[in-house]
Amino acid sequence: MADGEEDPQVPEEEKDDVPLSKNALKRHLKRQRWEESKADRRAVKRAKLREKREQQKLSGDYIPRKNRVAVQGQQNSGVRVVVDCAFDDLMTDKVSSPIPRTNF
Repeated sequence: MADGEEDPQVPEEEKDDVPLSKNALKRHLKRQRWEESKADRRAVKRAKLREKREQQKLSGDYIPRKNRVAVQGQQNSGVRVVVDCAFDDLMTDKVSSPIPRTNF
C-alpha cells in the first residue's frame, strides 16, 4: 500500500499501534477468515444449487424460472390491466395541512 492509504480490514485500534485485547484480536481474525473463505462458500453454494436443479430436471420437477406460475394451481388468464395515475391536471399547488388529531 502507498503511504496515507488505510487498510479497511484492519481495526482502528491496530491503526494507532494500540495492542488489541484478546477478544478484539479473535474477532479480527475470525472476520479475516470469513472474508478469505467467502469465495469458497459461494462456490459450494452454487454447486449445491446446480446439483439440486439437475436432480429436479431428472425427476421432472424442474420448471424453468420464466415459465413458473406465481401460485400453484393458478393459470394465466391473459387479461392485462393498465392503471393511469396521471392526475396532473386535477392537482393543485396548494399543500393542505395534516388533519388535526382530537381526543375523544
